[in-house]
Amino acid sequence: MSKYRKYLLVWLILIVAAVLIDNHQVLGWQDLGQRIAEAFAIEQRIVYIDVFSLGEQPTTTTEINPNLKKGEKKWLTNYSFNGSPAVDVMVYQVEYDLFTKRALSYTPLTFKEAIIPMVPNTYVQGTKVALNAFFNPKFSRYGVNCKGCTGQKSGHGNFAVGIGADVNKGVRQFNGKYKKGLTFEGYYIVASDRAIPLCTVLRISNHNFKGDGLKPGVPFYAVVLDRGGAIKKNRLDFYIGDERFYNDIIKYSGRRKPLATIVAFGKRRSDKSGKRSCQLPDINSWGQHGTN
Repeated sequence: MSKYRKYLLVWLILIVAAVLIDNHQVLGWQDLGQRIAEAFAIEQRIVYIDVFSLGEQPTTTTEINPNLKKGEKKWLTNYSFNGSPAVDVMVYQVEYDLFTKRALSYTPLTFKEAIIPMVPNTYVQGTKVALNAFFNPKFSRYGVNCKGCTGQKSGHGNFAVGIGADVNKGVRQFNGKYKKGLTFEGYYIVASDRAIPLCTVLRISNHNFKGDGLKPGVPFYAVVLDRGGAIKKNRLDFYIGDERFYNDIIKYSGRRKPLATIVAFGKRRSDKSGKRSCQLPDINSWGQHGTN
């Protein structure tokens, strides 16, 4: 046996002896592998990052689009950027045992601490018609027998989308049958600017309508089924059925600033009777009608 091999054998014997003996107690050979691993276990240093909210929530800012492109409307606003609250980012140096994977200590590295300021929610006024786009409508009211309307004399006519309306029978539903009242498939009916497609669903909030299930300030859902020569830009014409009872069916008073938000785009489809109509999300999908 060479000189160097003798020294190596001696060192190996000493290591095994140290591993097998713990507090003067001889350990079993089954613990040999574990003790050797522990003898060579090392501590590693990794970086751990924690984020603390500073309580400052995002504010709201609105930017005006100075150069409107095709399809963009000055009276429409939409999200441009979702903001974030102010946060404190703390970096830690963590010591852990490589063998047990157990963290041994956490040391904050204050020189690497960073305060990230609040970023505001940003809106852009002057956007295209899209989901979540909103505007402040100027409301008017009309009936199927309004002056210049198709039902002026007969009390029976059609909305621009093709759905029938009658002062006595009500509104033709998607099943092809008329239902008394002012709604189509549970949605109230409005006429809008041509920029907003027919069958578009709007959520109307902060309003002053009262009557036929409406309460001032309580949001409701409406569908765009009609047009009008004077209905331009942010103006909406609210359907009230019979103009002979203009101030009795749906009343509107007060100084709230209503908000209309585009929440869905329905599809133009033929109804069960084969006539032109709209296929819309179930009114119950928005929760209890008039409260969401």
